[in-house]
Amino acid sequence: MPGVGPRTDERLRSIGIETVGQLAEADLRLLESTFGPRHGAGLRDRAGGIGSTNLNEEVKRKSESRETTFPQDVTDREHLRETVDRLARSVCESLASNGRRGRTVVLKIRLQPFKTYTRSRTLPSHTAEPEAVANTALELLERFDPQTPVRLVGVGVAGLVGDEKRDPQPGQLAV
Repeated sequence: MPGVGPRTDERLRSIGIETVGQLAEADLRLLESTFGPRHGAGLRDRAGGIGSTNLNEEVKRKSESRETTFPQDVTDREHLRETVDRLARSVCESLASNGRRGRTVVLKIRLQPFKTYTRSRTLPSHTAEPEAVANTALELLERFDPQTPVRLVGVGVAGLVGDEKRDPQPGQLAV
């Protein structure tokens, strides 16, 4: 919860508060005497879902990705290529259905002992074409050439733009 770090957590526990629910129901005077009037009241308000931050429902996605964690580490190169191809095509299907295109293809690989690597390539133009994204992701995989078993692989597309017909600019109406 915002505003609760290790020291605040320790102080809350010292006055018998261990859950967000307990904090939301806590005596305001106790919180104010422990944390001061502003911080004490703010903690209780946030625990009760009351805040001064406005909720912004219009979040523009900057990237789209898919990843999979293998049940057992994978050494089979063909299995890795098939998985990267499938993930790339899934990302493109989602992009196309939402009228989005991207320019940067990202490959994510996690090896033992849980070391994660990313590789990316920026394309000349925005695309949601499965062949372009899959081929680029596969090239990144071949260049990385993991020498140890792969635990997780992911493919993403970043630098998204929207289809102008489907994604009107602020102040414009969709047709």
